Amino acid sequence: MNDESRLIVEKCLMLITAPSAEKSLIALVFAVCKRVEPIGDQDLVTPPNPGVGDILGIQRRVHSMELLLHLMESSKHWLFLNSTGAQLVLRTVINTILNCCVTGIHHRLFFQRVLQLIVFLWRALPNTMIKPLSVIVHEVLFGVLKSANCTSRQKQDILEAISVMFHDHQEIVDVFHNFDIDPSSGIHLFEEMVTVTCKLADGVIPSSDETSDIRAEGSLRRRALENLVSFFYNIVARLGNMSRPPTVPDTPSPVSIKSRSGSFWMQNFTFVRNTRSIMDKALQQGKLGNLMEGISLICEMSTQAESIRRISAFLHEYAHLFDGDDVGRFLISSGKYSSVGFLSSSTRAAIRTAFFDRIDFHGMDLLDAIRDMFKGNLGFYIPYELDVDDDVTIDYDEMKRELKLGVKSLLKATAIAYVRDNSNVFADHYTAFRIAESIVDLNDSVHAIAPEEKLPVPSKLAWLQMLYPLFSSNTDGPNPRSSRSSAVLTFDLWRLESYYDSVTLFKLDSLDHGGNADIWSIQRQSQCSSRNRPIHVSDFAAAEVRAEVSNMCRRAHGQLHNPRYSVSHQMRRSTSWSICSGLFEVSWARFIASISTIVYVAKRRDVIFMCLEAIEHGAIAAIRLGFVSEFQTFIDHLARMSFSYQFECDNVDSINVNYRETLQNDINRGKFLEEKWLKDIKASLTASDYNVDGFCRTVMQVADNAKTAVRVNINCEKLREVCCNWAPDYRLIKRGREFVGQGQLSKLSSGGKLTKYLFILFNDALLYGDYAKCHQVLHLGICHVESVSDLDPRVAERKLSNAFSVRSPRKEFIVVADNANQKTLWLNTIIRALVSYRTAERKNWISRVNLISSTGKLPPTDSTADACLVCFRPFSKVRRRKVVSFRIVFFNHHFLFLVFFQGSSCNSLKRNTDEQLRFHTEQT
Repeated sequence: MNDESRLIVEKCLMLITAPSAEKSLIALVFAVCKRVEPIGDQDLVTPPNPGVGDILGIQRRVHSMELLLHLMESSKHWLFLNSTGAQLVLRTVINTILNCCVTGIHHRLFFQRVLQLIVFLWRALPNTMIKPLSVIVHEVLFGVLKSANCTSRQKQDILEAISVMFHDHQEIVDVFHNFDIDPSSGIHLFEEMVTVTCKLADGVIPSSDETSDIRAEGSLRRRALENLVSFFYNIVARLGNMSRPPTVPDTPSPVSIKSRSGSFWMQNFTFVRNTRSIMDKALQQGKLGNLMEGISLICEMSTQAESIRRISAFLHEYAHLFDGDDVGRFLISSGKYSSVGFLSSSTRAAIRTAFFDRIDFHGMDLLDAIRDMFKGNLGFYIPYELDVDDDVTIDYDEMKRELKLGVKSLLKATAIAYVRDNSNVFADHYTAFRIAESIVDLNDSVHAIAPEEKLPVPSKLAWLQMLYPLFSSNTDGPNPRSSRSSAVLTFDLWRLESYYDSVTLFKLDSLDHGGNADIWSIQRQSQCSSRNRPIHVSDFAAAEVRAEVSNMCRRAHGQLHNPRYSVSHQMRRSTSWSICSGLFEVSWARFIASISTIVYVAKRRDVIFMCLEAIEHGAIAAIRLGFVSEFQTFIDHLARMSFSYQFECDNVDSINVNYRETLQNDINRGKFLEEKWLKDIKASLTASDYNVDGFCRTVMQVADNAKTAVRVNINCEKLREVCCNWAPDYRLIKRGREFVGQGQLSKLSSGGKLTKYLFILFNDALLYGDYAKCHQVLHLGICHVESVSDLDPRVAERKLSNAFSVRSPRKEFIVVADNANQKTLWLNTIIRALVSYRTAERKNWISRVNLISSTGKLPPTDSTADACLVCFRPFSKVRRRKVVSFRIVFFNHHFLFLVFFQGSSCNSLKRNTDEQLRFHTEQT
């Protein structure tokens, strides 16, 4: 620590009344936090790919972060007491986390340690730390997940941390209870988490390395899908742990909860559901026509008070889907040239105020906020002209005056919202409004396009002299509204000079300067509008990531000034059943849309299994909460998935390769809706006393059957791939045959030459060959493997090691592995496959004996065999089919019958086969 930092720490310790041991711990934590943070400018500019000189600084910070984590773990019992010293330590750690997120985002190891610290504080101190950490998660971690400039591995680390933080349903309920359903919080943490996770699982949000690192991008999407399944599993787990109330879940009894801010929230989601339904209809209407038709629909279906809230929410959520000029005209239109004559002027002002109430300016600079508005980052553009009806005579001077008044109203709303979120910057919104108005006038004077609109540019001195009286302490001056002491304000007058220089060099709507508070919104706006030049991900250098994360952390710093997010603020716990309805209500639509998008294009078995589990959990949660229509949506998707996978399972060994077209035609005709279990459930839903537990058991059984069909389909796909591309001369496609593994091994020839071969192991066969063609297929029923000692003459004279032998009537050879671990892995895997196969065959022999002894006929599956069961080659006119006589082997007083259908060439191996079978039976 330097001298200045040491003096600050000593001053803080002198003001704390605590034992000396606690003071020593506080001083140690302060010193480690200072060590974790960058020393100077050199650390701040550490490149993404550091050299030898930069590695030492990174290692120092990693070790310091590990030490800080160890200190927090060892002192968590003291921190839990929430004393004055503990609060000081926790606030210091929060600031350290934000600084480390900015300077350590590029270094994966260091950023992982930061995430570990966040997870530890979240799990160890839930009562005091979840609220400030939720702000960091919402502003910083979710911002990184939404950024197109961050890598897939960075996002994957964040998703893994989030899965640990929300591994239990109580954490999800507590966060939803304290943030999402509290209108005074301004943070919808759970809803934002589900939305971002769904977009990552769908691949909607790009990553900076999605084209160069495809494997990492796939891992990111699977990790996001796992988190989605975990969220709904937690909802089902909470419903299973609580007794169902006697009230109908669709209309829960209203329970008023008073928060610390004095606002009330009724746990009734009827208004939320109606609002979402109306907004969806307005969105569809707006897409068919224009923005005004959607707003008109909202006004028709709502009262005046409801229309203000719903229109502002509609513009805030869907403005980027419409033309930004249309949104801007609606916000500033008034008087004669207004295109919204069905709304009064007071209603339009209330909508404008409510719209800006939803915009967050925490931690932003005023000039950046104004640039965001002019660049379209707030969802609208400042229009150059107003829409006028055909029967209205146009007076361009009057239109310009009205346009200027509209822009002034937007600046006033921006100033009010800015002072609301940054109360420590200006004395009141009047000061912020006057500065914003002066900035816009200066921009119009310097960067006016039309010569007649160009005004004299004021000098810097004159411009500053015009604004300096706003900060005068004399209340009789031009700003009598100022009531706060200038000592508590953080705005420095030198910023006015920087505002003047910035505006004279770059106009307010310049995309290359300032106002980059939300880079993802800039990319979205640029892609959706033809007014600006398109911005691609490749245009952003790696340095933009740090600037973007720095802005996120600055916004988090601004929100942490709010007392409701302080360390000492206690979390409110909830044990209500009805809160699960809210969790389901805000997430199920995005959830089902994401899952249905993924499952119909997925090829990996684990991804399909996760999608089936997600549909299963969603259906169970819906029916237990009483959402009948949502439950029908889930089971319809489950019926389609089950029908598709079962159809493919029934046709895996079909010769017809066009069965997929038949499947698609059946799906288009809705044949999956004729499933018996689906009809029974829908018929039972009409009754008032339907069996919820029975529905849940049926859904789980259908999902398990679909998983079994998927497992068979994927195994047969692998068989078909091997059979068509590598072993076309062998009949390998068979129901029940499963792929175990593959790899490279060296085969020792009879001449003593080692040759690399590709070995593929199924549960009943071993294949090997080069990369072009399969050389041999060995049936595991007549194979034997054993380890070969390094002293064995067959390998000792050639100085080989790590060998094992494979014996079969058809072939006997020695295989050499690259190392001892590979030998052990292959040997154990083959032996396990042998034991499993012979255990299953022993059960089949008993059933065959009973069938033959009772009917005197061969089993139908064997009598219709079209390929040799020893070498797997198909029968033909040249390769005729022969039946090996029944061989009776006495083993433990049981008659074990084995029937093989062999080709004529394999029949010459009958004697060796019989001896080998007796040998294996005795060994087994």
